[in-house]
Amino acid sequence: MTKVSDEVAGLPLRSQVAFAAISAERALAEGAPYTKRDVRKDPLYRKALDLAWKVAGGEDLDYGREVEPIHEQVARSIPDIDAPGADEVLTYIASAVARTLFVLQAPERAAKAALGAGNATLGLMGLLYEDHDGAEKGERVWQAAAVEALRTAGNRPITRDLFGSIPDWKRGAVYKVFRKKAT
Repeated sequence: MTKVSDEVAGLPLRSQVAFAAISAERALAEGAPYTKRDVRKDPLYRKALDLAWKVAGGEDLDYGREVEPIHEQVARSIPDIDAPGADEVLTYIASAVARTLFVLQAPERAAKAALGAGNATLGLMGLLYEDHDGAEKGERVWQAAAVEALRTAGNRPITRDLFGSIPDWKRGAVYKVFRKKAT
């Protein structure tokens, strides 16, 4: 079995974009209940991910005109993790979204940026769940299945729907500190 990093590096650019985008969307969905502000429908993050899905679907975008202004806003939204009371969950979410847009900025480093989005999601899962090793393992398995779906997609359009049939992993208990935020 090859590593996800090797597989992502061998994917075409639009598939790398899709891997980053689906990873960021999983981070957003998983972490949203545990952030200090509701980011589920945050228009900035939605716009950023919609741009990525356009590229994954085959559209060409002008990075400087269409993506860079959004990318800069997303980058500025990443909390300073060292600041008192920093929202650590939001840091992972915003980082995954920002790395997704970095894939569009620097295609020559797209695989590394896409993996960065995936790793931010892995880190978030490990942060939230008491069985952090199990959570990270479950997400790695899911990501490997996502890469396989991308690898075998052929000429089919790359949309969010491509990942809909991938079984998700069983969640365990969330750390108590985060359970309090979700109520």
